[in-house]
Amino acid sequence: MKLDHIDFNSFFMKNKAQSEEPIFPKGGVHWGEYGIAVALDSLSKHIEHIRGIKIPTIELEEVVYSDTLRRSDRDISDAMNLLTEWDFYKMPTPIYKIKHQNNDVKPRLLIVGDSYGYGLTNSPIINEQYSNVEFWYYNREIKSGKKNHGIKIKDINVKEEINRFDVILLLSTETNLYKFDFGFAESYYKGVEYQFENEIKKSN
Repeated sequence: MKLDHIDFNSFFMKNKAQSEEPIFPKGGVHWGEYGIAVALDSLSKHIEHIRGIKIPTIELEEVVYSDTLRRSDRDISDAMNLLTEWDFYKMPTPIYKIKHQNNDVKPRLLIVGDSYGYGLTNSPIINEQYSNVEFWYYNREIKSGKKNHGIKIKDINVKEEINRFDVILLLSTETNLYKFDFGFAESYYKGVEYQFENEIKKSN
């Protein structure tokens, strides 16, 4: 099994001076739409490199600014119950097109991680680049994916389920690194033990 690592925190900090577009909203704790698009574009390029495949490409056409914020761009300021309206800055929304080629591959993607996974799976980009996308929220519950939405991870055989995916993304913010990988490896080995016990029972 090959494990690769992307440090988006360092990536965004390194490119902060060169980027004119804000990645984080003033009243939120998650990437804005532009930051999500950059993250997905970087992720697809990394997967292309390590797997030797071609994923449908994001082509940025323009960036527009709305006079209002998306709900996800004010998740913290809304929760603060402020007396007056938050003095926010406009957030960029990327306008893009997806370029498809005959040899494109849409890998089956599993995301296991914290709330940043919502931004990725809620973006329309992800279904243009990947197939059979699922998000296992904190490795507790399946929060996206038509087949298994709402199912608890403790109620499935993780070893069998992950065979349905080509790429597994373990996603964690810096705040949650102390509990990374949210018990994913342990869940996997429980599935291995369960399979081993069943094979013993069958042989007897």
